[in-house]
This record gives sequence, C-alpha cells and structure tokens, in this order.
Amino acid sequence: VDVELETLNIDPANIEAAPADQAASVLYAMETTLQAAGMEFADVVRTWFYNRDITAWYGDFNRARNRFFTSRGVYQGLVPASTGVGGGDMGAAALTGGLLAIRPKNGLARIDAAFSPLQCPAINYGSAFSRAIEATFPDHARLLVAGTASISPQGHTEHAGNVEAQVERTIDVVGALLESRGTRWDEVTSGLAYVKRVEDVPAVKRYLERAQFDRLPILTVHADICRDDLLFELEVNALSPRAP
Repeated sequence: VDVELETLNIDPANIEAAPADQAASVLYAMETTLQAAGMEFADVVRTWFYNRDITAWYGDFNRARNRFFTSRGVYQGLVPASTGVGGGDMGAAALTGGLLAIRPKNGLARIDAAFSPLQCPAINYGSAFSRAIEATFPDHARLLVAGTASISPQGHTEHAGNVEAQVERTIDVVGALLESRGTRWDEVTSGLAYVKRVEDVPAVKRYLERAQFDRLPILTVHADICRDDLLFELEVNALSPRAP
C-alpha cells in the first residue's frame, strides 16, 4: 500500500515577518508536516501557494523557494508540480500553502515529471516547479498538471491584454501535455481556472462554453496571476485507466 498525504492551509509561523521569510516558514512547516507522517520533501508531487499581492513579491517568493529546494536536494530528484496564484482571504499572512505527497512502497508504482511539448521547463526562467507530474500505478495513472498560463516556449507571456487568446493558448498547452501522456480531456477529474480580472470572468466562461469545456469538472475562480500581463491560468488533474 502506498502512503499518500494531502494537506492545505499551511500558514507561516510569524505573519509579521517579511513575505519572503513567511514563504520560507511555510516550506519549513510543510517539511515538519511530512516528517510527522514519516515522509520527507522528496515525496512531494504537488504544491499550491496562494500569495497575497503576488506580483509585488513573486521574485522574492521564487528565491525563497529556490533556496529551500537547493538545501533539501530537490533539484537532484523530483521537482513538484505547482500552482502559485494570488490569494486575499487568508487574514494577515503573506501566503498560505498546501501539498500532495506520495511515497510508493514497492516497485509497482512510478512517479515522474511530465514535460510540456509547447512550453519550456519553468525552471528555465527561475520558477521552481515541474509542468506536470504523472503517478503511474498498476491499473491507472494520475496526471497532475501544474498551474499553466499563456507562456511561450521561450518563457515569455503571449497575447498580453487579450484574455480569450490567452485562454485558447493555455488550453492548447494543457491539451498537448495531456495528449503526450496518453490522456484525454474527458479523463480530467477536476480543475481550477484562475481569472485575474473579475470583469473577464463572463468572457472566459463564454469561451469555455463554446469549446465545450463547460462540461468538464473545472471551477472558474477570481484570483491574481503571478505576472501583471497574465490574465488566465489553468490547473487540472486527470485519471486514466492502464492495463495491468
């Protein structure tokens, strides 16, 4: 039996500290939570970070995460998939976090990073996460697609200011990643679509309806994105049967 741990709402110890120090505190708290379950950070396959005023200190957040990952040898193993978006309903804290960790107990399960055919690795531009993680078990596979936005293969924002074009680009990127792992859109079991500007929510929903994505279990929410010129981000989880 494999060991799995999922926990959300991991908060910093001192909400009066500098935001980067709060980010480090959340990462340390994640590690403590894992250790209490007999696991370690190397077992983490997915993280979520909800940062207040994310665009004001996203660079500091990435540097804090990079320092922690370097100190824990994460870059020598599996770099988790991740979502980092704005969050404002967290009291006075600069951020809150969550994680999913899996520790296989035998060789029947495999956990691997899945690369995006249409985007470069996020590490190339200083953001420490994998585009997706695939956990393959004897009879099924779980694909955990990180928060994905309208970013070019060179790491630049595409279609700045055009929310529908960014939605289309993002869906193309996620679709290509799903296809590369032998996974279909109708195998998506959950997802979150983040929209930066509340006035864009109706346009996003209309686009998703035209593309028949409104039939999928994807929830549209209002949240800031990590770049000023990014208007949309999408994360999905998929479950695919596999022959034993």
